[in-house]
Amino acid sequence: MSTRVATPDQQSMNGCSAAGRLDQPFFIVGCPRSGTTLLQVMLSRHPRLVLPPELKLFHRFHRASGRVRRRTVRRLRDDLAIDLDDAWADRCVSTRRLYAEIRRQWIARSAENPSQGQALLGDKTPEHSLRMRWVLEEYPAANVLVVLRDPRDVVDSLMRVPWLRCDEAAACRLWVACYREILRAETRCGRSFHWIRFEELVRQPKSALHGALAAVLPEQTIDNEVLESMTLSGTSDHAAIPRRELDWKRRALDPPDSTRCGLWRGWSPDRLAVVESRLAAWMTRFGYKAETEVPRKGQAALDAVSLAKMAVSIPGDVWWEEFRYRLGGLRHV
Repeated sequence: MSTRVATPDQQSMNGCSAAGRLDQPFFIVGCPRSGTTLLQVMLSRHPRLVLPPELKLFHRFHRASGRVRRRTVRRLRDDLAIDLDDAWADRCVSTRRLYAEIRRQWIARSAENPSQGQALLGDKTPEHSLRMRWVLEEYPAANVLVVLRDPRDVVDSLMRVPWLRCDEAAACRLWVACYREILRAETRCGRSFHWIRFEELVRQPKSALHGALAAVLPEQTIDNEVLESMTLSGTSDHAAIPRRELDWKRRALDPPDSTRCGLWRGWSPDRLAVVESRLAAWMTRFGYKAETEVPRKGQAALDAVSLAKMAVSIPGDVWWEEFRYRLGGLRHV
């Protein structure tokens, strides 16, 4: 991998030529628990950006079965408090059309802000990290913001959430899968996405936000006062997070907190070795230094057990949709 993650000055030049078009969203991706919600909330404070709760359209709508599409439309109706009847789940409704309708209705909720009419829609959905092929098929020029966090902290966080049952090994596999697919997508589309380190987002938020805004709004002058306001909690922040998800996303509503970096330092040496032995090459690739040096052997059988345990906590139709996606990818090879 190139060093673009560590060179924000170069990153600001990576925005696509079609950036700023109102008819296409921009996307925030990254492994779950990497800080994507924090970036979503902070960007939603900008007057030219609207970021509703996770849409998951390329995960649970695009090319999905009718039953899954209906579930998605109903979830969006509840989470976003917008008017979507079940007809929006019909096969004749394109993903593009649904994105446009969501943007229209979400902006209508903020009609008192005159700049909202020219606002860009952002979709923060970590699961899209594993659906980048479809995202770029529909929106070849879309801007993509990738949030990258120390995988050890991600593993620590993934093991605490109520919606996934996993141990260290399974969490490592999920982290690797997300960023492997994102890197492959960069290669396929022939351009770089804009990478943001979580550690910079919480330690130097204005710098990180400046780079993100330069990527999605390259034509607009970035005002320092606006940047400052984006680092402060606002009264409308809760709109970006459904009430049912507050238990594990509430921290994203707080000011940036650098103490959320390095949580893994309280681990035992054995636990640290388990994680770093699975991630050593990837950590080096992304510039994270491992504390242990000797890889552990005989991991394959243990990893298989870990993945099986995690699979039990994931609904069966999610696995079926994943199978269909992978099968479609093989057909395109």
